[in-house]
Amino acid sequence: MLVRVTRQTGRVGRGGYPRDVARMMVDHRNARLVYLPSTAGEEQLTEWEHGCVAEFEVDDASRQPHSLRLMPAPPEEPGFKLRGGNGQRSHLSIPTRGVGVAVPGPSRAVEEVEVSPSLIEVGIPFAFTVARAAP
Repeated sequence: MLVRVTRQTGRVGRGGYPRDVARMMVDHRNARLVYLPSTAGEEQLTEWEHGCVAEFEVDDASRQPHSLRLMPAPPEEPGFKLRGGNGQRSHLSIPTRGVGVAVPGPSRAVEEVEVSPSLIEVGIPFAFTVARAAP
């Protein structure tokens, strides 16, 4: 008996995540958070012509980032744009150097606290090694 193995069938157990659930993972090599928006978040991000600007909401006491805020980028500022295509799920890759480096872990579902025409706020499910304060 011959059983042909293709890339798709070789990924048994690692099926794609539902697109109506937002996910986040860590690209530790490049010190980035990778945000995979839900379908609602993706629709909103595609409407922002110049991409988005990102801000981390950081706890004052622990200095740990707890949420990521995305807002439409103004025309004069280059924004982060969705990547993906060719069967790959759309995603944003956001550098974390200003707040530290996320401790690596598996991809996790995240809560999109708000998805509106002017803001997408996403909870961050990872701990961080905290960046040093600027002198």
